[in-house]
Amino acid sequence: LENGAWARGDEVHVGSHVVDVPGASTLAYTSLGAVVGTDRGHFVLVTVAGRVERLRLDIAGDVFDRPVATDPAAPYLAYVRAVDDTTDQLAVRDLSTGEETTVGEPFPASTSGPSEAGQLWGDVVFWLQRGNTRFTDWSTGARIPGPSGPWSTHSFAAGTYVGFDHETKSWVVVSRSDGSTLLSTRAPTPTMYST
Repeated sequence: LENGAWARGDEVHVGSHVVDVPGASTLAYTSLGAVVGTDRGHFVLVTVAGRVERLRLDIAGDVFDRPVATDPAAPYLAYVRAVDDTTDQLAVRDLSTGEETTVGEPFPASTSGPSEAGQLWGDVVFWLQRGNTRFTDWSTGARIPGPSGPWSTHSFAAGTYVGFDHETKSWVVVSRSDGSTLLSTRAPTPTMYST
């Protein structure tokens, strides 16, 4: 976003525009503006022109801080949506058209680990399906090699995933092309990480 986006309380700044979003709690950047999550459990898009558009998302889960994934260079938003009381589905919405793409097959709603979108980078979505890490090409629905299990992705860089493996208590660098571990270093569990 040109000139960035940030929030102070309910006051959301996108470029040179300032709008009021009651309960603003999270910001996710897209090429069209900032997606703002609220403590009331809904999301709005604050466009680069300063318009506020309510996003109607049937996000799976019972908590208010339900994550969505965005790519700052694209108009897409990924999330796990509730199909019904017992079934969830990964979905990607084009915020410029409103068109939604369902990704892969629907799956049973979580009763243990979370199902949520974590990061979106081009056609790749990093997400959790019932607490297990998944990397998927959302345009085709194909699984992409990557770390699996209780793993927190921190970034994508130069053909790799960089993150923390909670089972081995190690920081790892994993090849995106074949899923092989390029580097693994034991370390204390991070107290803050992004998923």
